[in-house]
Amino acid sequence: MALRSKFKFNEKLRNCEIKDADHIGQFTFPVADRQGEHVRLIHEALNAFLNGKERFDTITGPEFDNRTFGARTAQVVREFKTDKRLLNFQNQIDEIVGKKTVVELDKELPPADPGPTPTQTFIDVVVRFLPGAHGSQRDDAALEGIDLNKINRRVRTIKGIGRGTSLIREAARPLVLSVAKEVEDARKTNGSSAGIVCIYGSSSGGRVSLDLASELTSRGIPIAYIGIQDAAFFPNETTSVPLKASNRNGNDNPEVSNTPEFLQTPTIVADTTRSFFQRWGNHITRLRSKWTSSMDFGEIHGNVIGFEPVDRSVGVKESVRDNDDLAHDEVIGNTNAEVQREIQAKLAAQTPLPPPL
Repeated sequence: MALRSKFKFNEKLRNCEIKDADHIGQFTFPVADRQGEHVRLIHEALNAFLNGKERFDTITGPEFDNRTFGARTAQVVREFKTDKRLLNFQNQIDEIVGKKTVVELDKELPPADPGPTPTQTFIDVVVRFLPGAHGSQRDDAALEGIDLNKINRRVRTIKGIGRGTSLIREAARPLVLSVAKEVEDARKTNGSSAGIVCIYGSSSGGRVSLDLASELTSRGIPIAYIGIQDAAFFPNETTSVPLKASNRNGNDNPEVSNTPEFLQTPTIVADTTRSFFQRWGNHITRLRSKWTSSMDFGEIHGNVIGFEPVDRSVGVKESVRDNDDLAHDEVIGNTNAEVQREIQAKLAAQTPLPPPL
């Protein structure tokens, strides 16, 4: 039975409730245990018992003032145990406060004020991969564009992890594993509960974002949001066949009318999956009707199967539509704020801010 009065806040009394060896009395050892705050609380409970009997011979004087378990305390303990029929293992009444006695004494006092309920805190993680020097630390960029004032920081801490990446697939595997461990460690922060994980990245960073999401899914870590921006894919990674646009006039429509689709393995499980892309840099070979582009290694852009496709081709300025690299950079710049707003909304929705006074 759990203690309910002020007894529950005292370690010696809590131990007394569960351990025979931690009983308390006039002649128990260690001697130091015969005096202290726990004895004062026992006095308070015994005096409440006497007052309930309309008696005026409560524990006072040096024993009370010095918080000492002396002869008078032992006498009242015996009276209390006689009244409650609390027998020891020899089926006798003694003057010891043990497991059964401390529980009964606890009932003589009112339930303790539980005090303020501890606030549960959470650790949310936002990961961002950017094109650039591979493995470079860019933690400052992870929360860029996210208004932390919109998030209840009283109960939520946001851990930002940002990395540059110029490599993808197997070459980026060490980086993926390193960041996955960092995410796991952040979610194990003492005193806080694991919050949500959001991931985003552009170009080569988009591809590494996908691999991180796959890795976290395989580890059973839930993902609230993943957004990729014109992620770098290549013609041999899609089974989609490019369809040349008909009636194309200048830069009014991309050369290829359809969008290549790519399969990500292992499968990603996330609440929100968004793939932002543009189609101006996707072209078709003349002889074999395959995807191509003028970017390095024929890099092309499209949607991951199972993701929500977000085609932002219309937003690319006409002046850069015929330059595959510039069109690529343009859509990334155009969608940064959009992705960051979506992550901000995810974070803010977890624990809404209290209304203003």
